[in-house]
Amino acid sequence: MVSVEDVEFTVCASCAQGKKILYSKERASKQTQRSARASETEYELVENYGNVIKNAREARKLPIKVVAEMLNIKESFLDRVEKEETAPTQALVEKLEKALGIKLLAEKKPEPKGASRGKGDKVTMGDFVG
Repeated sequence: MVSVEDVEFTVCASCAQGKKILYSKERASKQTQRSARASETEYELVENYGNVIKNAREARKLPIKVVAEMLNIKESFLDRVEKEETAPTQALVEKLEKALGIKLLAEKKPEPKGASRGKGDKVTMGDFVG
């Protein structure tokens, strides 16, 4: 897939020479490899992600409407994300991080020992003996 004067075309490799390449099999396989490596480590949204987004947007003096248009989403959806009424998708997280220069994902912390009790969540002597 190449772009010529903002129009996208699917062309062969020889026709793509000198054009802006948007998508190729080689590029797609590199992205697949990157996403496979990224999936090895689990990430979660940072605490107060809505405030992080809102503060970054306001620091750049960008109205919510402008940021929503930049990200190609509805203003009401971005408002719900900022209020943490809705969690953003992975794709939206990546767009927000790039557009606002922020980090919204942190490595998932391992669950502390004893946090999962197992069957029925009953307390046993093993919960108290370390």
